[in-house]
Amino acid sequence: MSGEDRAPSPLVGSREFYKAIVDSAANPYVVIDDELVLRYASPSIEILLGWAPDDWIGQNIAELLSPESLQLAVAGLDEIGVASSDPQWVGSPLRLFLTASDGNSIPVDVYALEAERTGVGGTLVQLVRAGASQTMSDAVDTILEGRDLDKALSLLTSLVEHDISGTAAILASGWDGNRFAQVAGRDRLLFLSALDPLDSAAIADVLASGHRVADVFEGFSPGARAAAQRRGFHACWCAPVFSEPDDDPTAALFIWRAEPGPPGVIFRDAILRAVSLARLALRWMGHQQVLTWSASHDQLTGLTNRTEFQNRLDSSAGRSRAVLFCDLDDFKPVNDDLGHRAGDRVLHAVAARMRRVCSDCVVARIGGDEFAILLCPAETPEDALGLAANLQRMLEDPISVDSTNTRVGVTIGVAFDPTGCTDSDRLMDHADRLLRQGKSQGKNRVLSVSLPA
Repeated sequence: MSGEDRAPSPLVGSREFYKAIVDSAANPYVVIDDELVLRYASPSIEILLGWAPDDWIGQNIAELLSPESLQLAVAGLDEIGVASSDPQWVGSPLRLFLTASDGNSIPVDVYALEAERTGVGGTLVQLVRAGASQTMSDAVDTILEGRDLDKALSLLTSLVEHDISGTAAILASGWDGNRFAQVAGRDRLLFLSALDPLDSAAIADVLASGHRVADVFEGFSPGARAAAQRRGFHACWCAPVFSEPDDDPTAALFIWRAEPGPPGVIFRDAILRAVSLARLALRWMGHQQVLTWSASHDQLTGLTNRTEFQNRLDSSAGRSRAVLFCDLDDFKPVNDDLGHRAGDRVLHAVAARMRRVCSDCVVARIGGDEFAILLCPAETPEDALGLAANLQRMLEDPISVDSTNTRVGVTIGVAFDPTGCTDSDRLMDHADRLLRQGKSQGKNRVLSVSLPA
């Protein structure tokens, strides 16, 4: 049969044919008029931005655009209007930032075509999540900066959503056996930091199974499945993220997808690539957190160090506060008789007791056997004196070191600043002088001063 003899499909060229394609496309299409009013949105808009098509039909989309993006969109419409005599897709997409239902700003590449010839008045616009190369660059920069883990992981989920169209990705970390401590990405589908027991069990099974990628949808609770299905998702792929090869996974990548069933070979490759990046991000961020912690904490006791204590004291200016300067009594004999390792254990034990007694305070090891405590707010001098008395009582019980019971006491200088107007260095000096005076008078003493308001 020749080409001239073949009858064209009855669908080709019909409005119904094009609408069927647009409605089922993974990347959403919208139609807007010259006033930026939304006239149509395909169902997949909910996957990209989180709101249902009917939520914005008849509304002006300017409210979804940043000021810069709005200027670009208006200029782009003018350009389309000039070319309307010869309708064609705009060759270079616009990069706009649209506001999702959760308030996050999502970078989107926008392709547009004058839609008059289809019988739909306005401009037909296709929305595609921003290009992977820029997202990858942003993710790498954020990881190397080492300051914003949530942003880095969110960028990685965006990368997955770009590589696998029509999906919603979530990266969750800090798994404790029942829930995740941190969730990045579009967690409205499944709030992974407060899971139903059935959902926790399904995730725990996958994390313990050793599978690199698994579909956990059927293992979720009926409520979680129903919520996902209302948004058009019928599969949830879970890929464990191992911080180290021999460790149990404490993070996982979740990918929600419309089509049921496990991922194929091509999708698995994209998922595992994202998992590798997530593992590097978590490992790097972990190193950064250790470095940050080390810079502000005492290595032996885990308490705040002198520098960080001074920073916290400075930031408390303007509020009622008290500084308690503490020096252990009878600590030197512990070092002399039992050795410095025993002395370190005593300091560690004292620090642990201080944390319990001063749970709402900043507790620091200043050096040697000296400690400082910031009580803020401190409403009255009695608040600070009551805390000092509790600190002394905490050392009444002996400390066991290598099967030997040893005792230490504490002398405390207390400086109360009712208005927070005293210079921080002067406040510390007052407490330090009172401490030295107390040590000269004997052991286990508390001396205090209330500074002028």
